[in-house]
Amino acid sequence: MLSSKEIEELVSIRDKEKNNLELKSIRIITEPSGKKDQAKQLAYGMVGLANKNGGRLILGVNDDGAFDGKFLGNTDDIKEYIHNICRDKISPIIEFEIHFIESASWDVFLIYIPKRRNIPHAYIMESIS
Repeated sequence: MLSSKEIEELVSIRDKEKNNLELKSIRIITEPSGKKDQAKQLAYGMVGLANKNGGRLILGVNDDGAFDGKFLGNTDDIKEYIHNICRDKISPIIEFEIHFIESASWDVFLIYIPKRRNIPHAYIMESIS
């Protein structure tokens, strides 16, 4: 697991989003508008990392490297939400590791996503009735 200092160094790299790093604002989960699209955006990021070489997804950092700040919600709810996305929206399921990392001025969820083992992962589209 990375320390808060290591996360700050990783996020400060000029080319922030490489093939093995994805940055997402925590607002893609916590804001009520467009929950379905937000879940899809998160699932796509996880699938993309798994289908390449695996990597890390950091929730709580914007694309420009700015941290969202302190997380005031329930960390277990966020972890459960992410697990549910992997179970319900990704096939085959991605077996990931998630850690909540705190610093004095910001908090992030660090998600380790392994490289796919066999067949590629895919986002499960909802059926149209």
